[in-house]
Amino acid sequence: MASKKINLLPTNLAAPSDVLKIVDNIKRISVTIFIIFFIGVAIGGGLLFFAFKNENELKTKNQGLETNVKSLEQTEQKLVLIRDRIEKVKAVSGNVDAAPNIDKLNKIISSLVADITLESATVDTAKTKFSVLSKSSSSMAEFLKNIVAVADYKKISLTSFTYTPSIGYDISLQIQ
Repeated sequence: MASKKINLLPTNLAAPSDVLKIVDNIKRISVTIFIIFFIGVAIGGGLLFFAFKNENELKTKNQGLETNVKSLEQTEQKLVLIRDRIEKVKAVSGNVDAAPNIDKLNKIISSLVADITLESATVDTAKTKFSVLSKSSSSMAEFLKNIVAVADYKKISLTSFTYTPSIGYDISLQIQ
């Protein structure tokens, strides 16, 4: 038995053939757009996959480089310390001739009055610099009198003289 199409709608309500062609074209365009969209989503997903993979590789390389930089920083710090030590050794070995000035400084330290404290001292081959602190002027005068009494120096220079109520007298001397 052959199938027949039975149209129960009146023919005046049927869609015109132009409209049916437009609807058919819109269906084709929508299917094409859907296929293009699906291909675009697939390409975008693939690009995201490769981007994440590349990002992980870059993170791994970055961590390796950071580790390498940290080890190089430690090595550089060690080299700087070694260079500083070498410079200090050279400076000390060049100050072998400073032994007489060290002896002079020892004489000065031994003549310190009880109220006077040695703040700093620098000794080299040509001169000796040192600073002393005292609360009272009389002990400072006694100390200066003792230095002048030794008379083992070519020249004594008073490089600074400061009085602060909280600290007391602070003098710096240079001896040659």
